[in-house]
Amino acid sequence: LTKADETVTAASKLTGVEDVSYYKDTVDKLLKFTHGLQTAAIIIMTFLIIVSIVVVSNTIKLTVFNRAEEISIMKYVGATNWFIRGPFLMEGIFIGGFSALLSSGIVALIYSRVVASIGEQLTSMIQMPMVPVGFMTWNLVWIFLALGISIGAWGSIISMRRFLDT
Repeated sequence: LTKADETVTAASKLTGVEDVSYYKDTVDKLLKFTHGLQTAAIIIMTFLIIVSIVVVSNTIKLTVFNRAEEISIMKYVGATNWFIRGPFLMEGIFIGGFSALLSSGIVALIYSRVVASIGEQLTSMIQMPMVPVGFMTWNLVWIFLALGISIGAWGSIISMRRFLDT
């Protein structure tokens, strides 16, 4: 039983209500479409996260190979693996954080333009305002930063783990 079915049942029990017009086929199609859209979005996001980890990992790996001689000297001198990993981990975190801020800015810009162009029309059609730009932007910044830093750190750890044999 969906929320729409519950609403129809509750509305039909109200006193003074003879009949409730309910377009069940349309509601079911919309629910099926939104469920498919959510599934597709999850699949795409998972794919993009994996691609991001691979890109960061390869970027760090190129940096590691570029500094291979320095790393081997540091190992001979007695540097621990974490002492060697530290700068590369920070580079991965920086790449992820910068990418998160950049993508947050782009999304905020696009969303503000969408709200400016159709916000009032949408409010008049469905009697519900769009999420304010400032609220959405700050939430996206925090979410994107958390994801970007995590992806950057994981990509760096993966590339360094292969190189340092630990």
